Amino acid sequence: MTLAERIIANHANRDRVAPGELVTVAVDRVYLQDGNSPTIRKLFAENGFTEVFDPSRIGVFFDHSVLAPDIKIADRLREAEDFAEKLGLCIFKAGTGISQVVALEEGWFEPGTIVVGSDSHTCTGGALQCLALGMGASDIVAPMITGKTWLRVPETAWIETYGVPQQHTRAKDVMLYTLLKLGQKPFLYKSIEWSGNWLDTLSLDAIATIANMGVGREVLVGIFLERSLLVAAVILGILKAGGAFVALDPTYPQERLAYMLNESQASVLLTQKQFVDKLPPSGAKVVCLDSISEAIAQENEENLVSRTTSDRLAYVIFTSGQQENPKVF
Repeated sequence: MTLAERIIANHANRDRVAPGELVTVAVDRVYLQDGNSPTIRKLFAENGFTEVFDPSRIGVFFDHSVLAPDIKIADRLREAEDFAEKLGLCIFKAGTGISQVVALEEGWFEPGTIVVGSDSHTCTGGALQCLALGMGASDIVAPMITGKTWLRVPETAWIETYGVPQQHTRAKDVMLYTLLKLGQKPFLYKSIEWSGNWLDTLSLDAIATIANMGVGREVLVGIFLERSLLVAAVILGILKAGGAFVALDPTYPQERLAYMLNESQASVLLTQKQFVDKLPPSGAKVVCLDSISEAIAQENEENLVSRTTSDRLAYVIFTSGQQENPKVF
């Protein structure tokens, strides 16, 4: 079995597992980030949950809104901290550092363990041969309470390196070159194992950089703009850059917007100054296009060469469905 299969089998109390199987596994640790902790707090309150499987193995990292941009977000972050304190969770206060980096330094990722986090960069734990998986706010509630989650056993892709790069070539350069040559298709929903002498020369920081790149292959960008031709231009730009988009309507209620942002885990949010106050807190980096219009005007006007292919993620949509919360596709 591969490394990922061995870890999954061990946590499912199975002798063997095979790619494609759906299995329930025990988790070793769970970590949350402040961007979606308020939503998780709300889910606990709505469903009457008052306990977790092991408070000492659940951490809350306040790293996305170190300086709250307004009173509303400051209040929600305070509520999230109160929620963590009442449950007795491990709290990493604002200013401690970036969640996945602190988790790496504090020993939350250990070889052979399974860690789930409400942050797309949880995969950084792969640097220490930990099966580290990011998931949405509602998905993370189950392992917080039961200490278990379900997953599909991934196939494994092997990357073998030969020789050592030149002096000024960094780990990320090698990763980007690999993606340039092979594209994303060989790695979609797969565990990736690297081998070769080059790995022995890398520092932990460099190895973490490679593991962290697992989230960068199809960056999800939120669009929170008024309906106009600008939206079409933004969508085209996102797709040409190799990203995917999730459309957010400024007329939606804040609760719906918060749910969509937390479930999609959009890394970047493109908006306009007039809509900033309508945005719920999230882990996404907010970019106001009308605030950087001069900088955009100075960019090269040549048509961007796109390497996007038909097998890559283009967008994420939410349907109204028949439930209180929309469904995501």
